[in-house]
Amino acid sequence: MSHIRTRLAAAAVAVLAGASALAAAPSASAETTVTAVAGEQGVYRVTGPDALNSAWDLCKDGQTCFWQNANAGGWIWVVPYCGLNNVPGWFNDRASSVWNRGGGPAEIYAGYDRSGYMGTVARWWRGNLASAHNDRLTSVDVRCGS
Repeated sequence: MSHIRTRLAAAAVAVLAGASALAAAPSASAETTVTAVAGEQGVYRVTGPDALNSAWDLCKDGQTCFWQNANAGGWIWVVPYCGLNNVPGWFNDRASSVWNRGGGPAEIYAGYDRSGYMGTVARWWRGNLASAHNDRLTSVDVRCGS
């Protein structure tokens, strides 16, 4: 009986390992280039034929990220730290989508230094900003540890 359990356990591990390998395999069809924008903290230009397919993957665990276009398209701003962050100059009033993988909710504002509250992006939420908030982001307060 223990021999059967051992074989079943080994088979289950092999199946799980194969599934993990498939889920983690990167796309080999095209290349995406991410280039830091000089003078703009946390702003990156994303280019390449596969850029849109891999855009959401650019936002890592612990980060809050905003994209210039809907559905994680265009340039990306990675919020540099918890607390209040004013959007860098070029990216100001250009955000259309977001993924909040940070440590807590992110409050978004239409003005500098927490003025013009627009709403809160829940932790782990990703998607397009509401049409009333599209291209209006000027500051964000990421509440890490909340």
